[in-house]
Amino acid sequence: MSVNIVLLGALVQSGRLGFTRETMLEAIKRRTKKDFLPMNIKAFDMGFEAAEKASKG
Repeated sequence: MSVNIVLLGALVQSGRLGFTRETMLEAIKRRTKKDFLPMNIKAFDMGFEAAEKASKG
């Protein structure tokens, strides 16, 4: 499941989904069980940051 969240972060950063980072984080917070929330936010941020780095070259 975490791999999917990492990929989601990368897609959001690319702009291809049309959602902002903040909107997606809010959705993750609403739909994720509290026990898994910190891990999912970290996974999302990892994907977002990796895509951001990759886009800068």
